[in-house]
Amino acid sequence: MAHGIFIVAVIVLAIAVVAIVSATAGYWFANANRGNIAAAPEVVVVQVTPPPTYTPYPTATPAPTYTPYPTATPAPTYTPQSATTPAPAHTPQSTAVPTQTRPTYTPRPRPTATPVRAAILSDIHSTLNTLWLDQQHPTLAKEIANLRWVGDGLTDPERNLIDEILNIAVEDIAVAAEAIAQPSLQSSYETHDSHLIYAINSLIYDDTLDYLRETEIWQKRRITDEWAPVVAATATTASSTAHREYLDENRITIENREVPTIRNPNLRVSIIRKDSDAARSDTMEIVQEAIDSIETVMGVPLPTDHVIIIFDERAVTSGFAGVNHGFAIASTPETEDRGRERRFSHFAHEAAHYWWFGNKDWLDERAGGYYCRYGVFSQWL
Repeated sequence: MAHGIFIVAVIVLAIAVVAIVSATAGYWFANANRGNIAAAPEVVVVQVTPPPTYTPYPTATPAPTYTPYPTATPAPTYTPQSATTPAPAHTPQSTAVPTQTRPTYTPRPRPTATPVRAAILSDIHSTLNTLWLDQQHPTLAKEIANLRWVGDGLTDPERNLIDEILNIAVEDIAVAAEAIAQPSLQSSYETHDSHLIYAINSLIYDDTLDYLRETEIWQKRRITDEWAPVVAATATTASSTAHREYLDENRITIENREVPTIRNPNLRVSIIRKDSDAARSDTMEIVQEAIDSIETVMGVPLPTDHVIIIFDERAVTSGFAGVNHGFAIASTPETEDRGRERRFSHFAHEAAHYWWFGNKDWLDERAGGYYCRYGVFSQWL
């Protein structure tokens, strides 16, 4: 037991020694380290601030590009030189009571896509209407300019004919195109072409043109040189029935003859009758004598070298025996039943209206009557 106590005492003593040594060493080490720290230079630690980070604004995504559909550029509008100047008007007048004044037409230009001058009709015949047609309806202007009788130079009657065609175009461009497409106007210029166009203008004025346009001969472009006088004569009537009758070759008779006079060697006369009306064999001869007589009185040839006569009561004002429409003379069928002298007087009177028209009735009718009676008297001298 004593031996065990001894061992415990030794262990306790060893522990105490170790504790004292550890404390002394720690004190020494702590004081030595403080001296080193005091002697060492002070180190300043500079903290480096890292550059700030940022999130950039999002880059704008460019809008998708596209090619827009082209927008129509508004066409320039054309203003004629004088919008108030009427188109040239045709002069022949009806001598019936009351006297009707031929209409004048004012061009009504409309804007077009691009003013392309496909044909310069105005270079051939310059008027406000041809300038208007060049700009507004170049196709029709080209068709007129290319007509055979236009390309070889214009005479005064041909210029007048173009003016009348332009009057139709101003009123209705489709009718003008249909008119110049007729064979009679395509081939060459003849006086009956002017009568035909004058007649169409008259139908436009009377608002009866549809009577003609509804016929087969018009729609199928069959108005030849032979038919042009008939169409002109038919325009003297304001009846759709008359148009159907006269434009059917099985229902009419046409008498055409060259009847030269002293002052008018190229005079031609066309007489149109309903098939049911009997013709007098000497009527054409009397017409020739009457015209020759009135030309002798006037001292100049008749203003036309083609006289068209139609016998139809529907073309004559009630109470009258005949009417000179300018493009044709209309007489009642009963006129042919009269004696030779009465028929001579009648045709001389109507022929005189080629000079005496467009005035007061008392002047035109009295002048026509005077020259008629003088012509009747002079034939017996």
